[in-house]
Amino acid sequence: MRRLNIRSGIALIAMITVIACSTVAAYAYFTDYDHLLGAAKLSLSGETEIEEEVTDTEKTVSVKNTGEEGKNASVVVKLLIYGPDGMKVTLSYSSDWTAFNTEKGVYGYYYNHVLAPGESTSKVVASVADIPAGADMTDFQIIVLQESSTAVYDEDGKIAAPDGWDGFPEIRE
Repeated sequence: MRRLNIRSGIALIAMITVIACSTVAAYAYFTDYDHLLGAAKLSLSGETEIEEEVTDTEKTVSVKNTGEEGKNASVVVKLLIYGPDGMKVTLSYSSDWTAFNTEKGVYGYYYNHVLAPGESTSKVVASVADIPAGADMTDFQIIVLQESSTAVYDEDGKIAAPDGWDGFPEIRE
C-alpha cells in the first residue's frame, strides 16, 4: 500500500509540474508584446483651408488640402459663394468645377477631382459687375464658404457623395 501511495504521489507531482510548466508557457505566449520604433500619427481626415486674394470688387479663391502626405486623407471639396445683396456676381472657373443648384444669390460648386494632401484646387474668380450708383462699398463682401469631406470610394470605384451633397459629380481617380 505504501508503494502505491509513493507512486501516486510521484505521478501527482509530475502532473502538477507538467501543468504548471505549460500554464507558464501559455501565459507568456498570450501576454507577450513588443515596442515599435518609428511610430507615426495617422489621421483619417483631411485638413483644408481657403486661399483668397481680394482686389477691388473681385475675389479669387482656391482650396488647399493642408494635410501631410501619408498622414492625412484625400478630400472632395465644395464651395458656396454669396454675393452682395442686390448686386450681380459673375464667376469664372475652369472645367475642374461643376456648378450645382442653390438658392437665389448663392453659387455652389463641386471640385471634380480628389484633392490629395498638399494639393490646391484650380481658382474660382467671383466679380461684381453693374454696381448701382451710390452703393455703399465700405461693407462690400463676397462671402465664400468651403466644405470638404474625406474621399470615400464605393464598390464601383467611384467617389461616393458625402451626406447632403446633392448633385455631386461622378469622380473616378
